[in-house]
Amino acid sequence: MTNFYGLKPHISEKSFTLSAMGKYVFLVSKDANKVTVKDAIEKLFKVNVTKVNMICIPGKLKRSKSGIGKRKDVVKAVVTLKKGERIDLFETEEAKDEKKDKKADKKDINKDKAPTPEGRGSDQSIGKAK
Repeated sequence: MTNFYGLKPHISEKSFTLSAMGKYVFLVSKDANKVTVKDAIEKLFKVNVTKVNMICIPGKLKRSKSGIGKRKDVVKAVVTLKKGERIDLFETEEAKDEKKDKKADKKDINKDKAPTPEGRGSDQSIGKAK
């Protein structure tokens, strides 16, 4: 069984702008390294990874009434894919709208091809008196 090192997509404004350039951001566990992240992404999403950058973000100290606490440390992996490949998890709203428009166009084309039932408003029965 393969270990995917707590691989979770990181959803933010910056990650969506990076996804347009073929770079995707994931949160990974502290013990993950570039090679393991690359292998995990390639196996999960069936894409070719060209580059992996790791960012270690230490947790902030936070003060409250009960004392001082610390947020947990976070490791981000910025994964660059081969040109032309993409991961559908990070699909932008514009791409979703384009897909909806394409589906609507296909439905309109199918409506034009639909035959009219005979005897109900067909062209043959209009204007003829019996």
